[in-house]
Amino acid sequence: MRSVILVLMFGLLACDDGAGRQQIDPPAAQPVTPSPSPESESRWPVPQSTPPPERSEIPQLMPVDQAVRSPSFVSFRDDLLIAAREKNAEAVLGAVSPTIRTTFGNGGGIQEFQDIWHPEDDASALWVELPEILALGGSFTDGTQMRNFCAPYIYSAWPEDVDAFENLVVTRPGTLLKPSRDAADDESTPLGYEFLRIVEGDPVMSGNPAAAWRRVETADDKRGWIRAADVRSPVDYRACFTETDEGWKMNLFVAGD
Repeated sequence: MRSVILVLMFGLLACDDGAGRQQIDPPAAQPVTPSPSPESESRWPVPQSTPPPERSEIPQLMPVDQAVRSPSFVSFRDDLLIAAREKNAEAVLGAVSPTIRTTFGNGGGIQEFQDIWHPEDDASALWVELPEILALGGSFTDGTQMRNFCAPYIYSAWPEDVDAFENLVVTRPGTLLKPSRDAADDESTPLGYEFLRIVEGDPVMSGNPAAAWRRVETADDKRGWIRAADVRSPVDYRACFTETDEGWKMNLFVAGD
């Protein structure tokens, strides 16, 4: 009888321990899928998180998202991403710091943010830029304090020894580098998360910021065309956030340098 009671007691303890572990798992941030291990950051995009094998030796800027280190920031970012996708101007403005920096000059603040972006307009470019930034991971900029976060990872994790104005990085592995814009897929090269040099003839550098294609060159000297939607520059729009007494707030939203 005593052995039966002991078995039952150990069984109950095991169940309670399992329930406790489930309660402390870090919450998931969508669309970024966080790693359950605090030692390794989550990767974006999912499901493919590695470059094509034949490109694995080329220098890469692997996506990273440190948001899972702070459950309060994950919750804030989730809500802001939903608001941005729903074009909810009131909710987005509620997440903006009264002193937000909107340019590299003087000024700033919520009113200037509104004057630049017109969030009341469903056609505002804000509803394109902000969701993309929030979905592309990022990093804490103050180490273990975790009160300041910048996104996307292309900006926050960009290496200092790569020229930010002369290079782009691929944000979707398997993206095709085409010898011409109308080339067949089987004539093209699938890329990893690699750095690409902007070359002569690039439409954006020639004055067309809305161009659908970029002309680039890989680290192993393959030159061609890639869809603009599949690459990003560290000097494109980025956002930074800080934790205040009133909760997390977006305190920077700028492009350029």
